[in-house]
Amino acid sequence: MKNLFLLALASCLILFSCSKDEDTDDTPVATCTDGIQNQGETGIDCGGPCAACNVCVTCVSSVQGSNDITYCESDFQSQADYDAAVNSAVLSGRTCQ
Repeated sequence: MKNLFLLALASCLILFSCSKDEDTDDTPVATCTDGIQNQGETGIDCGGPCAACNVCVTCVSSVQGSNDITYCESDFQSQADYDAAVNSAVLSGRTCQ
């Protein structure tokens, strides 16, 4: 019985000592929140496999003293609302880029 116990104990020690993972890779995995433009992204953490990048345009007035206006898609509830705001700026004489 004592020999059987020692054999079982030795087997456990051998099994656990051999289970060490030697294939550790410390390279960070690319994600959509790593602050790096990688993995086919079209911007930093956006586009490609990530969520679409936020599109913004700045509309400039030729009237001196008038403020530039920046419109970003994420500021609007729908694409139609964004398009209407940009179109309105253009119709009022602003140049949007």
